[in-house]
Amino acid sequence: MDLVTKTTNLIRGGNRSLNHRKFIAFLDEVNAAYGDLQMHTEIRWMSRGKCLERFFALRAEIPVFLEDTIQCDTSAYCAKLRNTDFLLDMAFLADITSHLNHLNMRLQGRCQTVSDLYAHMNAFVTKLTLFKDGFSADRPNLAHFPSCEEMRKDAPECEKTLPKYRADIETLQQQFKKRFQDFHTMQPRIELFTNPLSAAIIEQPPELQLEMCELHLLCSSRRGHKYLIKMYSLLIQLW
Repeated sequence: MDLVTKTTNLIRGGNRSLNHRKFIAFLDEVNAAYGDLQMHTEIRWMSRGKCLERFFALRAEIPVFLEDTIQCDTSAYCAKLRNTDFLLDMAFLADITSHLNHLNMRLQGRCQTVSDLYAHMNAFVTKLTLFKDGFSADRPNLAHFPSCEEMRKDAPECEKTLPKYRADIETLQQQFKKRFQDFHTMQPRIELFTNPLSAAIIEQPPELQLEMCELHLLCSSRRGHKYLIKMYSLLIQLW
């Protein structure tokens, strides 16, 4: 990410308006996928995903522009931007950051309950398992990592290094489980609130267990809704 930020600033940061205009004209001339780079700021961390996505899409055009237009020495930047291992790392970072941004947007949605947030987190941890399996050595499946899939098509030799990202995904998964472990202690009550009919009776507070037995037995009768209303009124008192 450091090289991406420095290169972006070199082209369009500070008082480099001339370089920026030349870069936009260059991208238009070569019919690039995007018409400009996107700036990244630490304050707006969700911009990281869009910045990486756009930078990766312009990975072929950027070193050409640096060599032809930028007056200072950019040989180190260009060498990196033509290195397959570096580009694959950038592709993985762009894809995983995109997934994290999507989760963040869902968590910021309005009118959500704790059970909704818990469902989003559980879903993402499950997705991480799916992502990790996609980087297996025997049968890689990059359907959810489009930038990595693009790199595999451009440089087939990089496929043998794909399994190394399994460790990164595993670390991310463990971090999520650790940071949100408090949710797991609330799981029985969250399940009771979300779906009382499927919640395990033995895991619930004693004052609710008898009502739940009645509810489970009468759920298909006309009186079942009365027990459900009473159950939620008890939940409100407990919480």
